Amino acid sequence: MKLKVYIKDRFFWKNFAVAIAALSAAATLLTALFDLDCIKSFWLYGVIGAVVVLAGSAWYAYWQTCSKPKVSFDLSSELNLNIYEGDLFEQKGIICIPVNEYFDTHVGDGVIDEGSVHGIFINKFFKGRVAELEERIKAKLPSNASEYEVHKRRLSNCPDKRYKLGTCIDLREGENTYVLFALTHFDDKDIASVSRAEYTEVVWKLMNHLSSMAEATPVFMPLFGTRLSRMRRTPQRILLHLVNTVDFDDTCVLPGGLNIVIKSLKDLNVNLTTLEYIVKNGITKNEQ
Repeated sequence: MKLKVYIKDRFFWKNFAVAIAALSAAATLLTALFDLDCIKSFWLYGVIGAVVVLAGSAWYAYWQTCSKPKVSFDLSSELNLNIYEGDLFEQKGIICIPVNEYFDTHVGDGVIDEGSVHGIFINKFFKGRVAELEERIKAKLPSNASEYEVHKRRLSNCPDKRYKLGTCIDLREGENTYVLFALTHFDDKDIASVSRAEYTEVVWKLMNHLSSMAEATPVFMPLFGTRLSRMRRTPQRILLHLVNTVDFDDTCVLPGGLNIVIKSLKDLNVNLTTLEYIVKNGITKNEQ
């Protein structure tokens, strides 16, 4: 049984039992307070009452397990985490953009997927200004040779310096600061990937960078690692891992709050109610 299904079923039956107990107690109280002998003497009324209690309990349990549009966690006195559905690029503050280890600017030809956060960022803010973006990125990237290695690319017009995963640079554009961070490796065919251990390290490096520069400005990030990074885990599991990784980073200080903005909960099959129940109750797979 998958963890998500297990938790959702457990959460459903817990709420079902709570509802039955509440409705049964209410029925017992009504019977005690009022003269209902005529009802009690007719068995059909008892059957109808039982059906109403069961149906009402099932509806309540189902309603409780439906995904909330937003959940919040106070991870520490200096870090509030919000997760909700929305458009990342409509937020105001510090926006985190996952990129590959080359910090590529070329959208298309199998390099940057135009549907990725990286691709949308470039097309939305730098279409027709890609050369400018490339120069700004180069100016921000570490110049120390120990921070990168040179590798021959499939396309000659793409950068050939690949940087360590977790490398972060800041770009100011309009009202926002965009933090580009290296999330994935590229192989010789420009296929992206990142291991779970590397993913965790990237999150820690990103949180450390944000803590050093965000101050009271709110931070926004997508649920990264769900598509082209080939994590081979469901978005729900990746989201839980991301939350836990941030939670276990005791050095993370973001007074303005951290927000994970998910474009479509339905498309990714992410249930925030299930996530909230897992995080707040400490449920793990070992409890199955």
